[in-house]
Amino acid sequence: MESLNTQLQPFFEWLLRTTVQASLLICVILLLQRILRNRLCIRWHYGLWLLLLVRMSLPWAPQSRASLFNLIPRSAHQQQAEYKQQENGEQSVGSDVAGSGAVESVPVSPATTTQESPEAVTVTPSINRDVQNQIKPDFTRIVKILPLLWLTGVLVLAVYVGAGNFNLWRIVKRRRPLTDQKILDLLEDCKVQMGIQTILGIVPTDKVESPALFGFVRPRLLLPHGMIETLSQQELRYVLLHELAHLKRHDIYIGWLMSLLQILHWFNPLVWLAFYRMRSDRELACDALVLARTQSDEPKSYGRIIVNLVERFSRPRRLPGLAGILETKAQLKRRVTMIARFKKNSYQWSPLAVILIIILACVSLPDAKRTKASETSAKESAPPTMRQVWSDPDVDSCGEPSPDGRYLTYVDWETGDLAVYELATGKKRRLTNNSSSDESDDFALFSRWSPDGKQIVYDWYNNENKFVDLCIIGLDNSEPRILYSNKQVWWAQTYDWSPDGKQILACFRIKDGPEQIVLVSVADGSVRVLKTFDLKWSWPQNMCFSPDGHYIVFSYQRKEDSPDHDICVMSADGSSDIPVVEHPANDFVLGWAPDGKNILFGSDRTGNYDLWRIQIADGKPQGNPKLVKSGVGPVVPLGFTRKGSFYYGVSQKGNDVYVAELDPQTGEILVPPKKAVKRFEGSNIDPYYSPDGKYLAYISRSRRHNTYLVSCIRSLETGKEREFSFNINLIGNLIGATIPRWSPDCRSLLVRGRDKKNCGGIYQIDAQTGDVTNIVLSDVYGEVSFRSCEWSRDGKAIFYGRVNEDNLCQILVRDLETGTEKELYRSSSEFCFDISVSPDGKWLALGSSQSNNYLRFLKVMSATGGESRELYRFKKGEGVLSITWTADGKYILFVRAIPRDQIELCRISADGGEPEKLGLEMLQIRSLSVHPDGRHIAFQSSGPSSKESEVWVMENFLPVSEGNER
Repeated sequence: MESLNTQLQPFFEWLLRTTVQASLLICVILLLQRILRNRLCIRWHYGLWLLLLVRMSLPWAPQSRASLFNLIPRSAHQQQAEYKQQENGEQSVGSDVAGSGAVESVPVSPATTTQESPEAVTVTPSINRDVQNQIKPDFTRIVKILPLLWLTGVLVLAVYVGAGNFNLWRIVKRRRPLTDQKILDLLEDCKVQMGIQTILGIVPTDKVESPALFGFVRPRLLLPHGMIETLSQQELRYVLLHELAHLKRHDIYIGWLMSLLQILHWFNPLVWLAFYRMRSDRELACDALVLARTQSDEPKSYGRIIVNLVERFSRPRRLPGLAGILETKAQLKRRVTMIARFKKNSYQWSPLAVILIIILACVSLPDAKRTKASETSAKESAPPTMRQVWSDPDVDSCGEPSPDGRYLTYVDWETGDLAVYELATGKKRRLTNNSSSDESDDFALFSRWSPDGKQIVYDWYNNENKFVDLCIIGLDNSEPRILYSNKQVWWAQTYDWSPDGKQILACFRIKDGPEQIVLVSVADGSVRVLKTFDLKWSWPQNMCFSPDGHYIVFSYQRKEDSPDHDICVMSADGSSDIPVVEHPANDFVLGWAPDGKNILFGSDRTGNYDLWRIQIADGKPQGNPKLVKSGVGPVVPLGFTRKGSFYYGVSQKGNDVYVAELDPQTGEILVPPKKAVKRFEGSNIDPYYSPDGKYLAYISRSRRHNTYLVSCIRSLETGKEREFSFNINLIGNLIGATIPRWSPDCRSLLVRGRDKKNCGGIYQIDAQTGDVTNIVLSDVYGEVSFRSCEWSRDGKAIFYGRVNEDNLCQILVRDLETGTEKELYRSSSEFCFDISVSPDGKWLALGSSQSNNYLRFLKVMSATGGESRELYRFKKGEGVLSITWTADGKYILFVRAIPRDQIELCRISADGGEPEKLGLEMLQIRSLSVHPDGRHIAFQSSGPSSKESEVWVMENFLPVSEGNER
């Protein structure tokens, strides 16, 4: 349905434009006919309508400043553009919830990208911001289906008209032509009188109630049986002359064209009125032609016969293949008046009429002349080109294209080194020389090229000292230079070089302090603060210099507890800033185009991620944002080249919730894994079954709230879902995630999170109301890490693991009534990631390791404390990613990671022994959960096969102005 709607869109837009033009022309023709009623003969009254048919049939017309359609207000064109933009913006919204069942939203507090085809995509004009804000979802859906509604009306009318003509043709084909010699001789005399040589047969039939000419290729004259028997020779002569006049004037062909256009424009009442008047004028024109070929004393006789026929016979069927002699009694007075006033020269050429037709043709057939502004708009609407330039597991979002477009910087995650990728040859080269990842956890991040393309600034994360250095390195294999180092800067991120190459634009997060936009001098590393943010966690999503270096554009958090951002332009000295994009959506900067006149940004205002641009002059917005490309998903901006090509990253490494079925006795996989959740595909993690087996809770990152995670509860019986969003950030840990966890009474959920001060905590969520209660909250800013949490089987206590600022790993049990805690396990050499409580509540299974990479041991210990017992020690390079008990408590399921990125599901007896492989191999299996029936397991995975990230480039999307080529 979406594909059909997309294919209809261009034709539907032409139809809307044509129907607006036709409506204006109809009004002009009716006005001229009224003004020149007695001065313009009926033949030329009808001739004016022929211009309407030509205008409505033209697929294209030249432009003219004299065009009548220059009178159409500009807003009409904008409304068409707005419709098209709405259609493009909404084309993938409905797919977000496909197959997910009914979704029941429970608001608590305010608060996967598919590969695009590299083919060109049409750019649509801008939408007025205020109008866009007011568009309601129901109205948007109605607008979206307008082409389909139009097509439905067309098909209904076409079937009706086609069936009527087909039935009449089938009947006429079976009838024998009239053989009465007197009537045939009369017909021949009439043909000589009208100057017609076409062979014409007469078919008597009772299927028509008045005389009519029928047939497209071999026309036939249909006469009712009653008319043949009752009409006199003179009356029949006038009937034949009138029908021959239709034949001579080619009215059958024009009738078919009128019917086709009327079907296409069925929604326009002015078109119906115009064609009604045109058919009436057609009959008058035929009368005039008949009278012009008769004697001077015959008009009165002809008029009397017409009156008699109207009184004695009914109106004919309205079919495009019929051209009759009778219309309606309402037209009789006008018709008789014309006949009475008819003069012999009335049907001749008229200089006034010819001049009028020529003038009207000159102003009605051409299209409106575009102004310079509209010509610029047309150039802006040239389709951009999109193409993939790199697809590789090494692709990350921390690099940038070189100014000349030859290289891309990236992080080699095997070593953590900064590296470059040559786009033309595919060659890779490391710039830094870090030791292997097994010996060092230092790594590079956020690299940016100097304006001359000879140096790169990047962040270097020092894992030992837990802070970030700003470094500069050249492409000539020189040693890196530390530009700035400060242990009080808890985190730093570089964003851009100033165009003169003298400053580095960065953002610092000061330890126990605010976040700041700063400029770092390339010469001496001195820092100048440009802006300090009042809100915590208001880190800019992206920012960069304008090409002239006078301004900085950045996206900022609109208000506390909101995932949405607006876009602001700040003077380079930090003295002032002006909002340039304000919208109740998440708008984020992608880059400032090299032309200096356009800022590219992403937005989810349509319900999906689209690319937009807004024109800028002197740091101020010029007009409204304009859609560049719809439905691209949450792309990662990499940057512009000098020529205006925009590079961006697309990650295919999404996570989803899968469900499989296994034999509880043998562990054999009975039903292969399949996705359990369809909404927000690629963004669902951490599934967990409720103890009663009726619900599945999981964490989802919705496209609308891309920076916040929300907890979802799915009914396994009905498929309905409830969603909870919070003013805390839920942690979706990608290694051994343990959120959410159901309470034994199924009334609440246990989750890990952090508050606005970045203090970690464990929270309890009411499953009905969504109310959040703090259970454990660290008072240390960013230093205490909560790794896992589990309910006791009686629901009176929780078990949780944490690692403090001294890297001491602890497992504690907390009494929920008294708040007292007891340490069950501690280690300074091991790192606890995952714990699981046995079904009887007596035992804890835990995974631990000697490094941050994997959990190297499986252990079991009493839930009341004491010595732990090792079940299995993994080989070098192996580890465990997730653990859970089986429903009967006999086994522990775990995910084993083995070399070469292979993941496999295993189980081991609670008494120890060798692990058993269960035959399930997928990518990144984590967050195991066993259904109470013991047969179904849910888990998080990125899919059955490898998914790589990609780098794409978009070109030819910036407007072309005089003297400024892309």
